[in-house]
Amino acid sequence: MRGDLTIRTVRTSSGATAVQVVRNRGKGRSFLKHFGSAHTEHDLQRLLAEARLYVQTHCRQPDLFAGTPPSPPEP
Repeated sequence: MRGDLTIRTVRTSSGATAVQVVRNRGKGRSFLKHFGSAHTEHDLQRLLAEARLYVQTHCRQPDLFAGTPPSPPEP
């Protein structure tokens, strides 16, 4: 969705994974918040959870399917 918040993960030169929240506008991207860099999967999941919470509280339009589990793919 145009102008909406997105969680972005980027590999850093040290091999860590940086977690950021950005707003995409047209062809451009504006950086909003950096949550940190994770060196382990546990740290990455913690940073992603913080980023999801930030997006939920700062998003213009709330997620309509936030409490709904995904349906399994049809065979």
